[in-house]
Amino acid sequence: MMALPALALAAPIPYDSPVGGFAFQVPDGWGIARDTREIYPIVMGPKDDDRAPYVVITEMKGQGDLLALGDATVKESLKDPYISLSVRDSFHTADQRLAFKYVLLTTEASQPYRQLFYFVDGPGARRFVFMVTVSEAGWKRYGQDLDNMMKSFHQRPGAATVTPPSLTLTPGNLPTSAGNVTGATPQLPRRGGK
Repeated sequence: MMALPALALAAPIPYDSPVGGFAFQVPDGWGIARDTREIYPIVMGPKDDDRAPYVVITEMKGQGDLLALGDATVKESLKDPYISLSVRDSFHTADQRLAFKYVLLTTEASQPYRQLFYFVDGPGARRFVFMVTVSEAGWKRYGQDLDNMMKSFHQRPGAATVTPPSLTLTPGNLPTSAGNVTGATPQLPRRGGK
């Protein structure tokens, strides 16, 4: 399991990514775990709540529009018989970008959990997926906070449109740090350094 540095807590935290060219509001009491091995920090729910979600942000490459890219990505996950699609919805970000949300229910683990994918267009032709792993109880508690965070997403003024060359995520190639969406229990970072 990857050890994450201590969370920096504030209320609320503006997440501003010069590399990604976007910004959004992190919910009250949540934190940002910075890891030098990742291009984007991990957003985590309140550290004292074992139900809290964590969010991995990744840039994607793929052909077609954003909805087609989202459908193709989720279709790969749905090949697992223990995963089902619970919600597929659209919403608008703070700067009126059309975005898509998918909520998958995974039942193979000892307790069901949710895997969420938020697909958003960034500056230029860049596309991002926010991958969330959360327990079923955490989904009930933090689902609206996650939606509000995503709705606050907006392009940074003067954002660059060049994609960093190291990003090559495609619909069948999701990073393991998002939790394993193909059936195994996700490896959540431990809270409080335990």
